[in-house]
Amino acid sequence: MYQGQRIGVVYQNREFLDKWFKDFFSKIDESCISLMRNSSAEGIFILLKDGTTIKSVRMSESARGNAFDKIYVDPEIDVSSDTFQYAIRPLLKIPKIIIEREYVNHE
Repeated sequence: MYQGQRIGVVYQNREFLDKWFKDFFSKIDESCISLMRNSSAEGIFILLKDGTTIKSVRMSESARGNAFDKIYVDPEIDVSSDTFQYAIRPLLKIPKIIIEREYVNHE
């Protein structure tokens, strides 16, 4: 499906996160999952057999230590230019962002 990508799901409220993952699980075969952790403290982490990792990141968390190829952002988060520049962009390995409605930033 994603073949070795690191995917981040940036959320503000748990409802968006639950909805996103429910939709994600409806599109894949459960046999593709190597590891899955879900905790209230650390959020959700999934490792697929093709090497893809999917991790949830709460908007209030520091971006340090996280680098993603693609990010899905909760549409309830006000993505002003400052929010993008200082909170979301540091998470990206490459400048590409998807905000639920398929916004993609090409630079």
